[in-house]
Amino acid sequence: MDYPDTPNSTGSTIILDNFTPPLLQLPTRPSTEEPGSIGHAKHIIRDILQLPLARAEKCPLLDPHGSTVSYLVELHSPIPHAGLAPVQFGTVRTPIDTHRLIVQFKGSNRQNPMSDAFWARNKVAAMKLAREILHNTPFDIAVPDVYAWSDGAGQPGDKAWVVQSATRKWEPLAQHFRRNEQDQEFVLDQIAELQGYFQEYKMPRPAQGYGSFGFDSAGQVCVAPMENPNIGGPFTSIRDMMRAEYMFELSRCEQHGTIRGWSDKPELKRKLDEFTTTGLEKLLNKIPDVKPQFTLNKIELSNFMCDLFLESRIIYIVDFSYATISHPLTEFFNSYHSMFGNLPLPLDPDWGLLYRSVLEGFEKESVDVDLRELDNPACARRVKDPEFSYAMGRDLYAAFKRAGIATPRKMRVARIMATFRGLCAAVGGRDLFQWAPDMFAKQEIEEGTEVLGKYLSFMERLVD
Repeated sequence: MDYPDTPNSTGSTIILDNFTPPLLQLPTRPSTEEPGSIGHAKHIIRDILQLPLARAEKCPLLDPHGSTVSYLVELHSPIPHAGLAPVQFGTVRTPIDTHRLIVQFKGSNRQNPMSDAFWARNKVAAMKLAREILHNTPFDIAVPDVYAWSDGAGQPGDKAWVVQSATRKWEPLAQHFRRNEQDQEFVLDQIAELQGYFQEYKMPRPAQGYGSFGFDSAGQVCVAPMENPNIGGPFTSIRDMMRAEYMFELSRCEQHGTIRGWSDKPELKRKLDEFTTTGLEKLLNKIPDVKPQFTLNKIELSNFMCDLFLESRIIYIVDFSYATISHPLTEFFNSYHSMFGNLPLPLDPDWGLLYRSVLEGFEKESVDVDLRELDNPACARRVKDPEFSYAMGRDLYAAFKRAGIATPRKMRVARIMATFRGLCAAVGGRDLFQWAPDMFAKQEIEEGTEVLGKYLSFMERLVD
């Protein structure tokens, strides 16, 4: 894995002088199995780790977002002794009496365009730091141990993989949450508590920046370049990272098959160029420095497993694929969708009620709320029950308040950063079809023009 050590043209980067990619120091044998298949998983356990394989089966419970493909592996008998001392960054020795393991590959989800090598390195490093953050907390066992991993660079056509711990009897937290109303407050309190541990943790010096996760030459977790989106880095400030995000979308719009850099809309293009030239820096100057934070970017009911016997207790965090080191608001942009608690884009016509509620507060239970704004998401099944969803969002933010969490309502830059995210999405035509047929292209461009024009007008008011 090669990482850039020169400043990105769109922002200041942290030079990774001491970055040395960790190599797999395990016996490797070429596999004839299809990469990422159950046969490949068996090959890893039997031939590379040389463990007594009994059987393996797909484990879709650990793949709720399509970002991974997981297999549950059972051994013929529990390992009678502890494994060898770990030889890879981010790993621990296999414990005595181990008899179940998870072999995980990166999924082929189109929403997860990161490379295999990036996925493996980011996931393992994020899990290592998460274990440190959550040590001696109620979530002490929730981050799986990693026993071995490969970035897929060792053999032609190979695929990255991670071997990690399984746990005792579990079930998806989302399934338990829907079935047990009396436990819902306890679940939300746990999630708020988890967010609190992430917010209060001070990043170690190698990880004090903005980007993804990696390892330095000493095996310490450090900040590394971004690949999802592929904006370079790592960055010394959130302003540099935001600038890179904007320039990435600006470059993307030039290659977009429908909007073609907004060249067919001269007045809109003029306003866009004006913002790029002068308005962008004025806007970024309004963003204060904050300490970077561990952001899981998948704090969702679907991303946790709970104990069958200790009801509702979170015992396993499923997916670390999207974890980053970023601004505290990033978690609220990317998480809490399943709990009606994320901060959506300001001009999203379906989520205006949620946007206002997160920034201004949810109404009390005794107040009747007009939920007709959620009719479209309900019809599209993006929200199953408007009344239940609104109540869950209200309960989630009540849990945040009890836990002392810094929410978007308490962050003065929340509106600015939410609007900036919307602007970036509009500039790059993120919601428009690439290479739309002629019958759709005109309508697509008109809708995109209107949205981008509104965001640019918002920005003019924000920077004045």
